[in-house]
Amino acid sequence: MKLCLIYGSDSVHVHRWSRWFARRGHTVYLITGGTTKIEGVTLCHLQKKKSVVNVFLRIFKTMRLIRILHPDVVHAHYACSVETLAAALSGFHPFVVSAWGSDIARDPEKSIVLKMLVKFVLQHADIVHTGDEFGKKRLRQLGCDERKIIIQPWGVEVELFCQKITSKKIAKYVILNANKWEPEHHVDVLIKAVSQVVKEITDITCVLLGGGSQEGELKVLAKTLGIEHHIVFIRRIPHEEMPQYFNNTDILVDTDIIGNNSGAGIGVTNMEAMVCGVPILLSEREYLRNVGKSLLDESWYCSLIYQPGDSKDLSKKILELLRDDSLRKKISEQEKKIAHEIGNWNKNMEKMEQIMLDQRL
Repeated sequence: MKLCLIYGSDSVHVHRWSRWFARRGHTVYLITGGTTKIEGVTLCHLQKKKSVVNVFLRIFKTMRLIRILHPDVVHAHYACSVETLAAALSGFHPFVVSAWGSDIARDPEKSIVLKMLVKFVLQHADIVHTGDEFGKKRLRQLGCDERKIIIQPWGVEVELFCQKITSKKIAKYVILNANKWEPEHHVDVLIKAVSQVVKEITDITCVLLGGGSQEGELKVLAKTLGIEHHIVFIRRIPHEEMPQYFNNTDILVDTDIIGNNSGAGIGVTNMEAMVCGVPILLSEREYLRNVGKSLLDESWYCSLIYQPGDSKDLSKKILELLRDDSLRKKISEQEKKIAHEIGNWNKNMEKMEQIMLDQRL
């Protein structure tokens, strides 16, 4: 199969996806504004300069590349992007779109233009891929034909994440956060929570992975709260190093606030933690609360929850988990069982591969 993927090569997720197909013997092209090289994948570069003129240039170049490459399948990642719009405008079929979460949950609510963009993309796609039933519900709300929608979690490279890595922990208790340091990810909520936790448990370190524009602001916050020696800032790391961090982590805290619209799914990092048996701690999801449900009603979630953006409630839940070894062990065992059942990367990707093959003209 000749496959044309569309998204940034700098994304870990697209890197994994395109490399997997290349290793299966498929010819893979990636139309991208990224610069990271991927083994076995041919990159077709786009300029990512921030200008109105360049937006149109990216659209036209993407359409031209699709016409020249004439692949068996075009697969765009992230429904709300200029390049995905270009793929829809190209009129090429079969056209597959993978919705990542924020592209259908948040972006369409930012402006009428973005909502129209997403709806146009979904209308012209042959297959729309999402991670769970709530993602499917959100796609229907955006006008996507239900017959186009497939549900398939991305999954985790089980062999990579289940390896035992022995190294000394930096503290008795380690909290990990892997959200980017951007305003929409609310990492400050965790720093404020840690300032409350250390009043009762002092031998604790919070590791922040990801990097972002708020680095300076978050460091100032930690210093102002007097907990800078409890916070470790680490920018982006190679994906293959993640198991090392999970092997030395007691809790993974996700600080994202999932609002009124569904579509975010489990999240790859959360699934990776679950495979490793690291208890995850997520905030309640508004779209569930709006229909009288809770994250605790989800079949894949078996840990505690905290109120969105509430650092005091988060600190209480962190303390509850750290003080109860048996509870953490119970959550760990349940998470591993669930993750291995629904999150095996190779098995899930084989299903996606067959869907792609079935779509060929």
